[in-house]
Amino acid sequence: MLSFKFLPLLFYSCCFIILANTTVIEVNSYNFNQTVSKMYFSILFVATKDCVQCDIEYPKFLAASQSFHSDPQIYFGYVTDSELIKSFGVTEYPSIVYYEPGNESPTISDQDHTVEGVIKTIAKAMKGDFSRVKREYAAELVEENYDKIVSLPNVYTLILLYENSEAKEHLSVFEKIAASFRNDFN
Repeated sequence: MLSFKFLPLLFYSCCFIILANTTVIEVNSYNFNQTVSKMYFSILFVATKDCVQCDIEYPKFLAASQSFHSDPQIYFGYVTDSELIKSFGVTEYPSIVYYEPGNESPTISDQDHTVEGVIKTIAKAMKGDFSRVKREYAAELVEENYDKIVSLPNVYTLILLYENSEAKEHLSVFEKIAASFRNDFN
């Protein structure tokens, strides 16, 4: 029999489900030339370290990145480096900035900071049809993002803990729950 443990945390006004694969890399002025500038297409979540709204919206960006986990042409990054942010021309936080293929200048996305908004930004920039891309609305909770996600103010977090790979077949149920809250922020 499968062993499941559910841990509801921080029940306020929004729900977010935590599962799946992390695909967002921390980008700063030191690694920018080795990462973003060498990729075909890069999309970056731009935040400040003390921005609560940034922390609330970031899991949506993280979940969107999982739809492109195996795509080597699309690079997802997270930026809090103030020196690098200045070069983007960002004035509002959070923001999503992307580099179109063949363009060295960043563009600030005008889409919502949701899974759908991120995918629309990618489709517009890459001039492709991404309507068949499987949307992921849940994100993996790992040591690096645990404190940031679980301590979000005014946010519900539902965590699925499982002991073996057989439990993964039930992830689709959690993905459906996450999808129902896909546009909620607060």
